[in-house]
Amino acid sequence: MALYNLTHAQCQMMDAIWQLETPEQMRDFKDALLYSEQLMFETLVQMLLEDTLESQTLDKTSLAKIMLTNIGVKCM
Repeated sequence: MALYNLTHAQCQMMDAIWQLETPEQMRDFKDALLYSEQLMFETLVQMLLEDTLESQTLDKTSLAKIMLTNIGVKCM
């Protein structure tokens, strides 16, 4: 997973987010932030979710192509 062009503050926030292990910890962490920091937190979490979904989709697409090729379907 890679996110590019983050500011120093965003990198620090990401470091903190990676330390959180449960939804409760995420909620408590977010609740302790200033409003502007909460917005940054929500944006970064959304970026992580989107990157994860994109990776999963690419993995499934690759698997589908392999399966189709194995049964004789030509994929482009």
